[in-house]
Amino acid sequence: MAAGKLASSVAAYTHFDRGCKGRGRMSPSRAQGDATMITLPITITVAAAAALINTWLGIRVTRLRRRHHISIGDGGDPLVASKMRAHANFVEYTPLFVILLGLVEAARGSTLWLWGAAILFVAGRLAHPFGMDRPAPNALRIGGMVATWLVLVGLALYALTIPYFDRPHPGPAEYAQS
Repeated sequence: MAAGKLASSVAAYTHFDRGCKGRGRMSPSRAQGDATMITLPITITVAAAAALINTWLGIRVTRLRRRHHISIGDGGDPLVASKMRAHANFVEYTPLFVILLGLVEAARGSTLWLWGAAILFVAGRLAHPFGMDRPAPNALRIGGMVATWLVLVGLALYALTIPYFDRPHPGPAEYAQS
């Protein structure tokens, strides 16, 4: 399919020419007709924060391993194991959240409630490793887990509604134009 025909057929179905349902923020080059991507400020901010937190968690493990001369695994040290689990737990939950966040932001724009969900997720992910450093159970660990689960499940449920309950359905004339 020729590039021009593909662009016109995509625009007929998705209205990319207007940005993300008119709610996303377009870069200056996009506004001038260049085919660049929409800026997703919440997702970019959370992804950057996640990269920094992940690096910090990795450094915590590395420092402890070096101090105890452990090159692989936890060496049977419960403190090293705890810090490794805190890091692994972050890596288990964060990618899925960032993907969901980006998809919801692309579909619905940068809304205040989405900022709130993102901040709650990051706060939960920060509380959890500090809770892992303390004897269980403790409020930081439990609060971090609960915040993570609530935000992830809430965002997933909301994301499920987007394609099925809140989507303009093109009429037969719009399908025929492609």
